[in-house]
Amino acid sequence: MTLSIITIAYNNLAGLRKTIDSVFSQTCRDFEHIIIDGNSQDGSKEYLKEATQRAAELDIPFQYVSEPDSGIYNAMNKGIEKSSGEYCLFLNSGDYLSYDSVLEELFANQPIADIVSCNAVFDASVFHKERYCISPAEITAGHLILSYLPHQATLIRTSLFKKIGCYDETFKVVSDWLFFIDAILNHGASYQHIQMFLSHCETEGISNNPENNELMRNEFERGVRKVVPLFANDYIQLKYYKGKESNEQVKFLFKFAKTKLFRVIWKIRNHLFKWGFYEKKAKYQQKRLFRRLVHEDRLLKKEVAAKIYALPKNMLHPTGNHEDMIVSLTSYGKRLEDAAPYAIYSLFTQTVLPARIVLYLDYEHWNDDNLPDLIKRLRESGLEVRYCSDIRSYKKLIPALKDFPDNPIITTDDDFYYEKHLIERQIQNYQNSDKKTVLGAWGCIPRKVNGRWMPYSAWKDSQYANSKTTISFFGCCCCYPPHIFDDEILNEEVFMKLCPTADDIWFWIQEQRCGVKTRIVDNINFKANRSVNRIEEYDYSQVGTLFHENVIFGRNDKQLLALVDYYNL
Repeated sequence: MTLSIITIAYNNLAGLRKTIDSVFSQTCRDFEHIIIDGNSQDGSKEYLKEATQRAAELDIPFQYVSEPDSGIYNAMNKGIEKSSGEYCLFLNSGDYLSYDSVLEELFANQPIADIVSCNAVFDASVFHKERYCISPAEITAGHLILSYLPHQATLIRTSLFKKIGCYDETFKVVSDWLFFIDAILNHGASYQHIQMFLSHCETEGISNNPENNELMRNEFERGVRKVVPLFANDYIQLKYYKGKESNEQVKFLFKFAKTKLFRVIWKIRNHLFKWGFYEKKAKYQQKRLFRRLVHEDRLLKKEVAAKIYALPKNMLHPTGNHEDMIVSLTSYGKRLEDAAPYAIYSLFTQTVLPARIVLYLDYEHWNDDNLPDLIKRLRESGLEVRYCSDIRSYKKLIPALKDFPDNPIITTDDDFYYEKHLIERQIQNYQNSDKKTVLGAWGCIPRKVNGRWMPYSAWKDSQYANSKTTISFFGCCCCYPPHIFDDEILNEEVFMKLCPTADDIWFWIQEQRCGVKTRIVDNINFKANRSVNRIEEYDYSQVGTLFHENVIFGRNDKQLLALVDYYNL
């Protein structure tokens, strides 16, 4: 057995339910779940009896005890004594695993070190806003002293406890912190970081209560003298200096706030607020920024337009080989003149050129006669313009799947200057892949919790993904191998009815249906690409894409749930 999940609980029935539900919903079963309850009187013991029966039905090794203990670390040590897994994970009541396949993903990344730390989300509470705890890629003494590893997202090899001992029960709040310091600095325990969010953590416990800051500070000083006595003074001084600068600034501001000068400035500031001075100032600064962005982008476009006319003729040379890479994109409205030619130019100046660059336009609005001049000039260099029905943003992939069923297809958007190595790196990654996996640079991490997909707005950015994470890619800069989908992906009646403005979600749903894997390409940095019209990044009223409507205003949530229900996922 790989993992022993240890949960300590005391009079927290709601939190205990949340924790157990997240564990029982895991797609991987290579674990046992141990509950150490401190003789709760809120119905937890009755619930644990129900959970035992439920665990038996799910074939999950499960055990619990409910008896008084002498504190958090006494309860955690009881759990260690009962554990039989290779690793222990302390997921206390109220904490929960991030999504249903998180353990499957964790084990796929092959934890091998004595201490394997992932990332954690500390949920909002009366004490704190939601915050991310990102474990370091490499551990240092400075990190151990000045920061911490989240025990709710850290696996500890069970044999390590047998080697150096369990948690020191003479401490109330910092014993787990001291254990990591002792294990790594004194006993040479190996460390590994896996880039993924393993758990969400409740933040209403003793260590997150600001009232206990003094207790934690005193315990830390006492503990570090006990664990690393030779360096204790250095570490304590280091921690002191880390907080001193901000503390000195706060002290100065408190002193300044008591002066007559501050009161005068504050009155003037309040009057300026009432007169709308700061609002007018912000609008003025915003207009200056917009004017500068527009001016700079126009100058660059003028320069690029001249370069488009200087491009050689017939630059692309398709061979008809099934390995020929196709770049497919679409555009519409004023973007075809205002953005698309410049994005396409950056595709013609790549270090490695694809076999074809194909621009799909709807035939209701476009034909060979009314194309913008720059698009006509790009056709002379090899751009193919093809016409199809108006299926909105789906035009960037759906028609290409029909026209080039045997070729890998890279999709791009029409509003970026692409960095010059994009196509080269995508081709290299495709050739080194299994040619059955969608490769991409940017997207979201889908989350299924307790058997149900979470809303799109709850998905995390793919910057926190690893090589085993399932990704829902944004359709830009993705490489789709041939023959990975069935014919349902072409079902225009369904996607135009249920998901008309979220082609990325449609593609991801079809990947789920067809069992298609996805993989982040580490050497492609989507953020290295530059917007053709940068004002769209700031002025939402001028945005010609669907991003803000779909993501910021929540339309994606509705479309995702509609597709999940339709396909019973």
